This record gives sequence, structure tokens and C-alpha cells, in this order.
Amino acid sequence: MAQIIDIRNEDARLAIDVILDSEDGEPRQLMVIVTEEGIIMDVYKDDVNLGTAGMTFDEWAEWTLSDEEAEG
Repeated sequence: MAQIIDIRNEDARLAIDVILDSEDGEPRQLMVIVTEEGIIMDVYKDDVNLGTAGMTFDEWAEWTLSDEEAEG
């Protein structure tokens, strides 16, 4: 289960902080940042960045269309 702990709208960005339950029982923090160009997701445990993933909206559109073409 996830628990939203903060939502901020600042400088044309939407930032959402979420606490995630994990399989090992140690909670993780997920920070999702949405800008006019795309989305960035960072995962933290004890204030240490465990990983970052991001995608522009153009990349997402291309990825989605290529998945539809592969299925159809």
C-alpha cells in the first residue's frame, strides 16, 4: 500500500511524495516530479537515492505507439 505524504505545485512542476511498502518491510519514499516536458521518478530509502527513472512525454507517446503496433 502507498501513502501520499506531500503534494506540491512549484515553478511549473508538480511534486508528489509517496511512502511505499516494500517486500522486505522497509518503507521507501517515491518522489514523482511532473514538468511540462515529462516525468521523473526517484526512489529513496533513508534519504539515499536508490534509483531514478524519467521519460519525456514525446518518448512516452512513441513508446505507447510502438507497443500498439507490436500488438496489432
